[in-house]
Amino acid sequence: MKQKREYIKNIDYFKEKFNKLNNKIESLLDIENNKIFIDYILKNKEKVPIDTSNFKFNTFFVDGSMSKIGESFPNFFYIFRSLSYSPNLDIKIFIYDLFSPLIDEDRLLFEEKLLYLQNKKNQNEIDLNIFDINYVEEYLRYILMAKLEIEAAKESINYLNKGDMLFMDGSLNHFKGEVPQEFNSLLKICYEKEVLICGVVEDIGSMVISNIVKENGNTMKPHDKELLIGNLNEGEMIHIKEPFRKEGFSITFLRISSDPTPISFEIPVKWEDKYKEVAQFLMFITEKYGRGVPIFRDFAHEDVKLTDKESYLISKNFIKNEYLEKLFKLKRWLR
Repeated sequence: MKQKREYIKNIDYFKEKFNKLNNKIESLLDIENNKIFIDYILKNKEKVPIDTSNFKFNTFFVDGSMSKIGESFPNFFYIFRSLSYSPNLDIKIFIYDLFSPLIDEDRLLFEEKLLYLQNKKNQNEIDLNIFDINYVEEYLRYILMAKLEIEAAKESINYLNKGDMLFMDGSLNHFKGEVPQEFNSLLKICYEKEVLICGVVEDIGSMVISNIVKENGNTMKPHDKELLIGNLNEGEMIHIKEPFRKEGFSITFLRISSDPTPISFEIPVKWEDKYKEVAQFLMFITEKYGRGVPIFRDFAHEDVKLTDKESYLISKNFIKNEYLEKLFKLKRWLR
């Protein structure tokens, strides 16, 4: 019987790539390289005040989820689900949507975005290039998800009054950039009812601090996350009013648990003086020894999440089984 032989042909190359990655991370986290940014953090950070007597407001937490059935263009569809959840009012508002290039109006939207992309590339005709199709699909699914989350947020404001808070999943500035018409409509309602809207960012990807320090002559641009880890203690925050590229919003970086990775939140400059109250509340609803994410934010995320099994069952309930088998069936369902 022949003995099997297994080996990694490019092991040296593979290890070298990891060495390069390690070296890059080391330089990003080097204290000397980042001294000017760390000095800014240490000088401007502040303690979150501990006072829960102000928590007399109602809240909603908004999140969204999507699931794709099928694979190749145009034989696929997305199921979208958004949720606005109020723990103190005990209300859950679900909103669903469906998108597929097989539906005429969805196909038209898809081709409009594709044409726009190709016009930017100075092309005169629609050429269904696979990379263009993937790009448009990726773009549209996040736009449609953002719109559905805003729709759920608007519905929840019917239950909120002056001084209450509405928490969105993600950056308010991103909502404004991706779906400006829908977001500005939501913002207008919040202003009219005096409901504070707040965008909570779990995984920071911004470069706010380096942009501020850069104005003082520094040309390096490290990300906020790598600068803040290890330089914000539990219960500390840095508040920045209307930073670069976030016009109309303030941002606060906040470490709310024993986990060293901070979160951030954005609120309109109109309510900029409320940042301490928001930080207090987020700390209050976060497990001290957890992963540093507000617990009701996690509850909303779990409730709205569409699993593959649930998406498949929804599909079987609404689409004829023969159509599902012929057009959308994936090989992985048979594993």
